[in-house]
Amino acid sequence: MATKKTTRSAYQATLKIGGRDYNSKGKSVFEALENLTPGNAKGTGVLVIKKGKESKERILYPRQLTRLFAASPMTRQAQLKGISMLFDI
Repeated sequence: MATKKTTRSAYQATLKIGGRDYNSKGKSVFEALENLTPGNAKGTGVLVIKKGKESKERILYPRQLTRLFAASPMTRQAQLKGISMLFDI
């Protein structure tokens, strides 16, 4: 009897800030967000998370972006958790 392998597609995160796109991939939403590294995260951004054919879009305001890409690891982790909970793909 043959066993069926299920392939899990990776999550892809795209952050659009000021006309630039930043992309990353990860096994989970949290990991995909963690891998994003925009140099200048000022202004309002649009975050798109895709998994396979499904995708969700959220607008992130300047305060959220500042906390998400802050130098403080504690602030970053707290914001990553909050934002990753918005995407239930």
